[in-house]
Amino acid sequence: MKLHDWFFERVNEACYDRDYLYLAFVRHFTAFMADIIRLGKTEERGDYLIPGIKSGLDVRLVWQLQRRLDWIGPNVLTVQCQLVDRATGDPQGGSVGRFDLSTGEMVL
Repeated sequence: MKLHDWFFERVNEACYDRDYLYLAFVRHFTAFMADIIRLGKTEERGDYLIPGIKSGLDVRLVWQLQRRLDWIGPNVLTVQCQLVDRATGDPQGGSVGRFDLSTGEMVL
């Protein structure tokens, strides 16, 4: 599985409006990667929130780089995903994905 496929599944969990699913995916994947590129030069971790569309769930993503982006060599991105009930703030489940940033492939 590639990073963008994994990310699409996370957006799908929070976006119950099928008319806007792909649009939400493109918008949030672009912003998520822009955050990693912008912050990854000086930081090794960050977080990103995908607000639910027509659902009571938000998706909170916490990302961690193996090392900052300006270092030479391959890099691994670990993303911890947590579904959060917007009304109560309680976690509803989650998953973790690890990806090689040179290929986007999941690292097992």
